[in-house]
Amino acid sequence: MKFHTNVFAYTGDTREAYVIFLKYQKRDTRLFQIFGVAGVILFAFAMVLLKQDNDFWPFALVTSAICLLQSMIHFSDLSNRNFMLHMIDYMEFRHAFPRPRMDDSRMVDR
Repeated sequence: MKFHTNVFAYTGDTREAYVIFLKYQKRDTRLFQIFGVAGVILFAFAMVLLKQDNDFWPFALVTSAICLLQSMIHFSDLSNRNFMLHMIDYMEFRHAFPRPRMDDSRMVDR
C-alpha cells in the first residue's frame, strides 16, 4: 500500500521535487507496461486453458484481471503526476514571465 509523501517538504526547491517526480514517472511507466503486458499474456493463457478444458483457467483469468487493474492504477498515477508536472512548469513560466495587468476599461463589454 502506498502512502502519501510530501516531496516538497523534503526538497530545497521545486527543481529537486521535479527531478524526484520524473523518477517516479519513469518507475510508474515501467510498472504500467509490465502489468499491462502480463495481464494480456495471462488473459490469452486463460483462454487457451479454457479451450483445453483445463481446471487452471479461472486462476489465470483472475490473475490477468488483477494485473490489468494494477496497470490501470499506474496509468491513473501517471496521468495525475503528468498534470502536476505541467502545472509546475506553468507556475514557473508565469513567475518568470508575468503577464502585464490589463486596466479595467478594456474589460468592459462594448
